[in-house]
Amino acid sequence: MTLGVFASAILLLTVSPAVAGVLPLDGAYGNETGCAFFAVGEPGEGMILLTPDTYLDGKTGCDFDSATTGDDGVFAVRGVCATPGETSLRGDILKVKWKDRLATVYDGLEAVGPLLPCVTVIDPGFDA
Repeated sequence: MTLGVFASAILLLTVSPAVAGVLPLDGAYGNETGCAFFAVGEPGEGMILLTPDTYLDGKTGCDFDSATTGDDGVFAVRGVCATPGETSLRGDILKVKWKDRLATVYDGLEAVGPLLPCVTVIDPGFDA
């Protein structure tokens, strides 16, 4: 599966209707490339995107099943992660810290972030 197809599949999971997200985020968080992908669906090099139900870092996509919160406010996330052409990994997959509208993802010992809120700007199609 190519990165574009893989990323599109994750985007569908990201925008599918749900009753409530696994993580109590107030929207999508990411780097500039990840937020652009969230807004228009175009994958880019180095993209990182975190939503209440998914995580995508350009090479790995994760779908969350559940999360628990520790005393330190860090969420331990369970679910499934997969990379194109690889076997998926199910279980404890990530830790996420969300505070003051900044999100940091911990994949093992590596910290990714802080990730900023993705702001979607709608182009009205004309110059104001």
